[in-house]
Amino acid sequence: MFMGRYWLAEYEWAAHKPFALEAGVSNEVIDAIRDGKAPPFAKRDEELVFAFLTELHEQRKVPDSLYQELVNEIGKDGVVDLVGIAGYYTLISMTIKVFEVPPPEGATPELPQESN
Repeated sequence: MFMGRYWLAEYEWAAHKPFALEAGVSNEVIDAIRDGKAPPFAKRDEELVFAFLTELHEQRKVPDSLYQELVNEIGKDGVVDLVGIAGYYTLISMTIKVFEVPPPEGATPELPQESN
């Protein structure tokens, strides 16, 4: 969902929101991400992943302390997987944006038209 929001890719957002809900991500967290606000995470791993991806995208780097916290939480292999998945869904979201792929049929657009 992070990549869909970051790239304002409606299809990506609509396709992954149900999976996030099924995985236990709260509506409050999803709504905050959608609205460009600080999500009220209840789980430390979710908070760290969000902080890591935010730093990586906004600053093009991640502070050593945040990197180490995330490694301690999900392991080095988990961080490698996270970066790989983030890159993959960046590609998907960019493709959705360039080719103006609409949300799935029946999905209501939720993302802002311009980044916050």
